[in-house]
Amino acid sequence: MQHPRAPTAAPFVSAFFALSSVFVSACFQTTYTPAGRGAPRSYAAEFHEIVPPSAATYASEPAGPAAPTTPAPSPAPRTDTAGAGMTALADASFVRVFRQRGDTFRADPRLTQLASWIASRGEAPKDALAVDVMSRRLGYVGPAPWLLYIEGSSLSEADIEARLARVIESIPRNMPITRYGIGTAGAGAAESLAIAFASVEVELEPVPKHLARGQTLHLAGKVGDRFARVDLAITRPDGVVRTFRNGDRSYRGDLTLTDPGVHKVELLGDGATGPVVLANFPIYVDVDEPEPPKRFGAERASAEASAPLTPALAEQRMLALLARTREGARLPPLAEDDELAALARVHCEDMADHAFFGHVSPTTGTTEDRFRRANLLFPLYGENVARGSSPESAHEMLMDSPGHRANMINAEFTHVGIGAVVRPQPSGGRDVFVTLLFAKRPGGKRAP
Repeated sequence: MQHPRAPTAAPFVSAFFALSSVFVSACFQTTYTPAGRGAPRSYAAEFHEIVPPSAATYASEPAGPAAPTTPAPSPAPRTDTAGAGMTALADASFVRVFRQRGDTFRADPRLTQLASWIASRGEAPKDALAVDVMSRRLGYVGPAPWLLYIEGSSLSEADIEARLARVIESIPRNMPITRYGIGTAGAGAAESLAIAFASVEVELEPVPKHLARGQTLHLAGKVGDRFARVDLAITRPDGVVRTFRNGDRSYRGDLTLTDPGVHKVELLGDGATGPVVLANFPIYVDVDEPEPPKRFGAERASAEASAPLTPALAEQRMLALLARTREGARLPPLAEDDELAALARVHCEDMADHAFFGHVSPTTGTTEDRFRRANLLFPLYGENVARGSSPESAHEMLMDSPGHRANMINAEFTHVGIGAVVRPQPSGGRDVFVTLLFAKRPGGKRAP
């Protein structure tokens, strides 16, 4: 297969090289499980009252066992919140449930801050943007976390474990949970509990959020054992994506940022299990970090999540959003391709039916395997996958990822096939699985 030509790389003195593949990682996925009692408090009105200060750096510490932030879990569930405290109960419940799942994890200080912020607000966010903005503000770089939020008193470990078990049903089996944080606020009937947990498989030495024009961005660390290498993608302030490739799990390099504005940095792990987004964070060059917005689109998110949605309608909306994106990049729209769409739908159904998320399927193999079995041969192809509550949220997540954005605005692609599957979540709400298959057909014609 002929890969696309790599873009001209900025000076990057390291082991990174120009990335020759368009095949990129699975996108971020977030599931929220609000379980509050009573009328929710004003989401927008309270936000600015409790915004924590912005961290000066991003970082991700080495993986390891759970940190001893609370007393060890008891052999059997307890029911006395007064004696043990809500945090201790939640910690014991989390450790028990996720050890049974087979995960190895540790407490994360940034997720703890995030959970504390959510608990202090007295309401679970209704839009993934709220959590993403605050996560980056706190210096967190990993994929968007899952969230369990509970209000009320007299909760037992059994109560918390039952709710965690419902959230686990929506977590793909190929995503290990490695970090978590717990926050509580209030007392008695007004007590709030939030648990944030995520799949973080990257180490990152501290990186400053702010740089001056012409300064050097230094990146160093390594990715998890299941990956063979780490790749880098950066969206520049002008929207152009630059990609670099590293041949090892460890990485160390310097990149000079010459353009003022926001540079979106992404680290992707790749190996036998396929490419995965491991870190995604903005670097501000001669511009200020924006304050969290006064409103996070709660009404929009609620309307999108509750409006009737069929797979066909989701595919139409994704196609329209893609066309608008390419028009903004001064590129022609991609022609719809029935063969690619059929293959994309099968992959969406496979992910939904077999509880995994990504490009490598335990039953159908890699994207290339699926193309070969369908007798689809192209000189150039790519795949994006996303999972959200609506086509709009899936599109936003893809565009926020430099690696996925590169596929969306690749000038060499001529055709696209979009598949979607809509499934209810065990804990409420819905999941929209989306696969976009891009291809270059010689002369714009179908392969024989």
